[in-house]
Amino acid sequence: LYIGFNTRLKPFDDVRVRRAFKYAVNKEKIVREITKMGSIPANGVLPPGMPGHDPDLKRYYYDPDKAKQLLAQAGYPNGAGFPVVRLWTVSKAASTKAELAAYQEYLAKIGVKVEVHFEEDWPTYVSMLEQGKLPMFRFSWSATIPDPDDFLSRQLHSGGTSNWSFYRNPQVDQ
Repeated sequence: LYIGFNTRLKPFDDVRVRRAFKYAVNKEKIVREITKMGSIPANGVLPPGMPGHDPDLKRYYYDPDKAKQLLAQAGYPNGAGFPVVRLWTVSKAASTKAELAAYQEYLAKIGVKVEVHFEEDWPTYVSMLEQGKLPMFRFSWSATIPDPDDFLSRQLHSGGTSNWSFYRNPQVDQ
């Protein structure tokens, strides 16, 4: 499971905002106390057991002060002027609702208001992702084969079929 940001839309076109959101949320606590599915918090795109996974990859630990600092650097001191964020999902499971409520609480602590929106229909949800209509979204991904390319090229390559974050980086493409 992950939260994606549409990098073509303000304010998520600014890497400082995306990083601030990562520091603002206590993923470990959400996984341990809400999702309770035996999962471990993500440390990068590739999951444990996948070739190329790096368990020593630098993590974004819960650090609301660092999150506030990054937001201020991006022009939103204490969240002032930050637009209301629409966070979309298709899942209405009780654990999903609790998870997204936790995101709302954590982000409110850095001055960001989050509205949670539920799309009823899976094909409509995917269409909204493909059209770039969702600024922030919850999604899950699992590899169809044990190959890191199933994660990397489909989700992070500029022409990736599931790059709904619209991430662009020539070095990553190469």
